[in-house]
Amino acid sequence: MKLPRQTLGSPAAALVLGIALTACSTISSDAQGGLDGDSVGDGGSSDDSPGSDAGDGDGDGDGDSESNDDGDDESDGVGDEGPEDPRMSAHSCSPSEGLLLTYDLADANQQIAPALVRESVLGSGRGVPPIPLSPRPFLNHYAFDYPPGDASEPKISGELWTAQGFSESLDSFRLQFAVSGPQMSNQQRPPVDLAIVVDLGPSMVGEPLVLAQDAIEAIEAGLQLGDHVSLIAAGDQPLLLTEGTVGDGDAPTLAASLSTAGDAAYSSMPAALELAYELLDEAEYEENEPDQSRVLLLSTGHFAFDDELLELVDEHADDGQFLVSVGLGDPLTFAEPAFRSLAEHGRGTAVYARNAEELWAYLHDGFAKHLLVTAVDVEVQLDLPPGLALSERDPGFGGVPDSSTRAVLGPNDALVFHHRLEVCGELDPEAAVVVELEWTDPSTGAVQQSSWEWPLAEHSDGSLALRKGAAVTAYVQALVAHRDSSNPMESYAAVINAIELIAEAIAAMPGDADLIEMSEVLASLENLEEG
Repeated sequence: MKLPRQTLGSPAAALVLGIALTACSTISSDAQGGLDGDSVGDGGSSDDSPGSDAGDGDGDGDGDSESNDDGDDESDGVGDEGPEDPRMSAHSCSPSEGLLLTYDLADANQQIAPALVRESVLGSGRGVPPIPLSPRPFLNHYAFDYPPGDASEPKISGELWTAQGFSESLDSFRLQFAVSGPQMSNQQRPPVDLAIVVDLGPSMVGEPLVLAQDAIEAIEAGLQLGDHVSLIAAGDQPLLLTEGTVGDGDAPTLAASLSTAGDAAYSSMPAALELAYELLDEAEYEENEPDQSRVLLLSTGHFAFDDELLELVDEHADDGQFLVSVGLGDPLTFAEPAFRSLAEHGRGTAVYARNAEELWAYLHDGFAKHLLVTAVDVEVQLDLPPGLALSERDPGFGGVPDSSTRAVLGPNDALVFHHRLEVCGELDPEAAVVVELEWTDPSTGAVQQSSWEWPLAEHSDGSLALRKGAAVTAYVQALVAHRDSSNPMESYAAVINAIELIAEAIAAMPGDADLIEMSEVLASLENLEEG
């Protein structure tokens, strides 16, 4: 059951705001400056986070992988390192040379972490789960209302702010920008070829299978003329339940077909995905029509796989057949590492849903956003002038970029980037921060480029979107510190800083559901700790 959104008058929100007001007298400004929500961004650094196999779905944190539905007791092969956001060149600030930094966008479409954190804390009364945490999935998941791109190309928009309101010095800035896809209604979208794979392993019994049925119904309600869809049950052997093309007054009966599938001893996910890709390969498209072919996976993540399967998924993603992943089930038993690894190779949207309302929002209301793409091989570079660099307290600072990890961008979607910048030398008043964008048009194969710049001499007033971005990055920092820090004062300072930024953003946007959710999570964590 989804927890109701509480208003600012609710006990949870009131507690958060109350803590924020009292914190000013207990934490010095120097302490806040050193722990301002931008100093960790660890991607999960505790002993039970990505360096181990905890969080693999068994709920006991012991790191075993015996809960795979394939009956294999061996490790599921998930990589040990969780994604940092973004992995950028860790160059030092230079007063004489500029920096050109390339983003690693391997996890640009991941949105699993925010919902898992919310459900683990608010829904299950547990602490922050042992999963990789970085700002990227949260900035991907929350709404920022940036203007959409036009019909043919993405749009870059953003701002540079001298953030006096964040207790920062005059030699620092906040930079936030977004790369937005075009606006597209479901009626405007082109036809899709969708192969849906439903995990039928033992972990899907009960609530997950009910949610899978809800997801199928949401998809079925969003189909329109020309869509081709197939439904595959991933059981002991893959089973094609139904397939067909939507015609006038005619559509495949997906939900009814799923109800005929029997129980399975385990899920043969490699064979099921292989069948899905074979069905997509058999499709024929009209000349000059975009190849919008997708695989949609519904699962709790309890499946075993190897490098061969990851290579299969990766190879088809190279050909534009992206894997869209929807995680289901109890957050305490959801196998996040396996799900995240497969989703990263599939490069499509990856989300987690706990109820029918969220599934309909993702798969019906957000059909075009999550199942179509308008730009592929998206590469984003940040060009900083001499004397300006990412702060060492920026949660995205550090790591080694991999230029091969680019992103896809769908309609009605945006990639949001937020950074703290610091000055290490005299700045040229004529200089500017520049964002370079390169992408491929999936309908023509043509490589396109555009850029955006903000002169250093022009400071914004700090838009609502930027204030929300600052609150989001501090929120992630607080989650990591609360879970992993052995220093109570460090954890406390990070949480208080996040509460202050969230409270400031809520004051400007009192009805923002994302900010209210963040405040409720932090207040619940404080209650859990006191209890």
